[in-house]
Amino acid sequence: MSEVEGPRTPLQRECAASDFGARHAQRVRAMLDSGSDPNELDGFQRSALNLLCSQTGHTETVRRLLEAGADVMSQDMWGRTPLHWCADRGWLESAHLLLEKGALVNVTTKNGDSVLLWAAKAGHPSLVELFLKAGCDPLLRNNRDERALDVAKDDVIRALLTSKLEESEDIDFSSPSSSPQPSPVKEIKRQPLPSVAGLQHPPTQAGEKTDINLEEVKPSSTSSVPTNSAAFSSYSKHSVPGPGPKKLKITFKKK
Repeated sequence: MSEVEGPRTPLQRECAASDFGARHAQRVRAMLDSGSDPNELDGFQRSALNLLCSQTGHTETVRRLLEAGADVMSQDMWGRTPLHWCADRGWLESAHLLLEKGALVNVTTKNGDSVLLWAAKAGHPSLVELFLKAGCDPLLRNNRDERALDVAKDDVIRALLTSKLEESEDIDFSSPSSSPQPSPVKEIKRQPLPSVAGLQHPPTQAGEKTDINLEEVKPSSTSSVPTNSAAFSSYSKHSVPGPGPKKLKITFKKK
């Protein structure tokens, strides 16, 4: 054990066992039941959960640690989370448990590596698919400018990542062909109201007032549109069947 790593708690030592089995799982349960802190860190800032996932990822013990309050997002001094170790080692069931407890999928290490990149590099298609469904960003690049696709060698993984990248491509709105064009708006010109011929106000002398009387004239069964009226120029000059428009009789009376 190095001086940097420092001493480990009994719980950490059990979880870090490379031959983790039933005996270790039983001892871990007993320690947690007696109050051992699952979030205590060793000299490399690794928790019991982080150590367990870096070794065997024992599913039931991962579940037990989470139930005891283990931090699902515990990061060691290199920024690696328990989910990173599941991605690297291929612990699919444990990864499911971590995601159910709220593990974030786009958190990166200090080198900028995402869990998706680790799973792709290690060659675990099921984990790559799981992380993509959980919202992993395939466009993330690490400090070496690598995406998950750049480090993937497995054909199935490359196909999964390529398909996701095609879905993630942004639409280029810079070209006129792809930019939405507004539909042309027809200009509506207002037409001047027609003047009615023959309705000129009679001249009056200064001081005179004029009353205008309007009387409705009931139309006959047929009515002819006056040909000298600009207001009704759109009508035919011939008789129009039906009641036709209302007519007003206008008289001017001087006071």
